[in-house]
Amino acid sequence: MIMRGSFKRLAIIGFSVQGLLALVFIALSLTYPVACQKDLLQDYLMARAIANGINPYLNVNELSSRFIKNMPYTLLDHPSPHPPLVGIICLPLLLFDYHHAVAAWAVFEALCLFISLRMILRVVSGYDSALLTLWITLMSLGWYPILDDLLLGQLMVLLLLVLTISWQALRSDKLILGGIALGIAICLKIVAWPLVILLALRKKWQAVISAGVTVLTVNLIIALTLGFNVVLYYYQHVAGQVYPFWRSSGYNISVVSLGWKLFAGTSSLQPAALNAPPLIPMPGIAPYASGVMLLVVLIGGLAVARKRSFDVAFGMMACVSAIISPIAWDHYLVLAVIAISAAVKSLALLHYPKDQVKIASLLFLLLIIPIFPQRSLAVSLLGKDAVAGGNHWALIPLAWSGFIPLVASLALIWFMNRLDQQVEKACSGPADSRLGCESEVRRPERC
Repeated sequence: MIMRGSFKRLAIIGFSVQGLLALVFIALSLTYPVACQKDLLQDYLMARAIANGINPYLNVNELSSRFIKNMPYTLLDHPSPHPPLVGIICLPLLLFDYHHAVAAWAVFEALCLFISLRMILRVVSGYDSALLTLWITLMSLGWYPILDDLLLGQLMVLLLLVLTISWQALRSDKLILGGIALGIAICLKIVAWPLVILLALRKKWQAVISAGVTVLTVNLIIALTLGFNVVLYYYQHVAGQVYPFWRSSGYNISVVSLGWKLFAGTSSLQPAALNAPPLIPMPGIAPYASGVMLLVVLIGGLAVARKRSFDVAFGMMACVSAIISPIAWDHYLVLAVIAISAAVKSLALLHYPKDQVKIASLLFLLLIIPIFPQRSLAVSLLGKDAVAGGNHWALIPLAWSGFIPLVASLALIWFMNRLDQQVEKACSGPADSRLGCESEVRRPERC
């Protein structure tokens, strides 16, 4: 017990120090010229284009040449992949020049993270402590998906907040509010749409309709403001321009990318990207294999989630949403925070059984392994000469380094299902074995 207590203290100290180091990295990322490599730049340029009456979906390099002086880097050779709403919400950043806008966005994202974690903490533990939430927020910065999102100036922390609002509203039977928040999340990034299917399967029609109406209304307002041609161009052409760049990138953790990696090899149109040969050279079936894998994960996730408690089901489908997006990076796993919180709550209801805690610890280790060190370790073990020489077996482990986050996400979904089954069994057993969960878990439609 003493050793276990010491380990917990060391872990807490370690994550706190890691969070402080993450703060240093985030601060350094705001300096010139590093800030010019942030993904936020493409959204800032979209906002500049909107303000100047220019098509926001011009090539990012072309927009940069118009609005950014002394750009030290060549940018991506395609338009921004983000929906029009992102350009609209970035308009307030135009109050600053770009180098101050990145700092303002970092502060905004940190605030979104704090609010999300405080809302989640209330659900998981019943506590509502700003100081405890601040500490948890600091420690969470050390987790690479959250750190990566803040370093890049991406959108997933904002998306986490909107989905957390939706989750909390839906679990409180505020279906219209929950649907509106879910619709806004879809307008911000076309990722969370599987959650609408989940709500339909659970016959939450008010939420489904309000989500759909929100998506249509937001896009209609944007079309009336920017022009229907801009909105139509985004939905008809932008995905087709961006997807070939990244569909089989080694950093793409999407299940959709597996078909391309397996049958066509790992590649990217980005300069200096690492290309690896396919395990099975049959490029003609790559798109079909990817489509089948997407359907298997989506249908399988829905089939399992519809039988589970609402918190667990929502967390499962948040994970599924992240990994079936055709292009998914490690910061997409920020959405797994909802799933992890639901799993922790289930463990608490079961009084932390040893076997399940061991599995949770293993999953935790898989989820905290960043992609970049995986690739660096592989280079160290295999040798730079083997990689530079294009050795088949040297390149494959490098190019497939995004496989571990995908496996960890699927394992988390499986683990949540297993835990919820045990909670359900405990709550339906004899009165003395129900772990006091009658007041904490609703059955069987526990939502």
